[in-house]
Amino acid sequence: MGTWYAESGVALDLARVYSVDDVARRMLLEVMRRLTFDGDEVYLVDPDLVMPAPDPGDGGRVTVVNSVDEVVGVQEGLSGGGSRA
Repeated sequence: MGTWYAESGVALDLARVYSVDDVARRMLLEVMRRLTFDGDEVYLVDPDLVMPAPDPGDGGRVTVVNSVDEVVGVQEGLSGGGSRA
């Protein structure tokens, strides 16, 4: 039996990344834009601001957070879920 989620989210975690060059930045922004078009909520975990002011372009959305725990909290809030036991 499968599990159904009302919202789907994707977290791109840059916590262990120390730099992002221009090509990598463009690729990550395009991935974020396409995931948004596919209906996913996109989260960029960037505690060290390795990728400042991410703008995935027309129609793209990204939420920048400091930790994966913040993503989990946002997703639980969107689905109406409570704390886990």
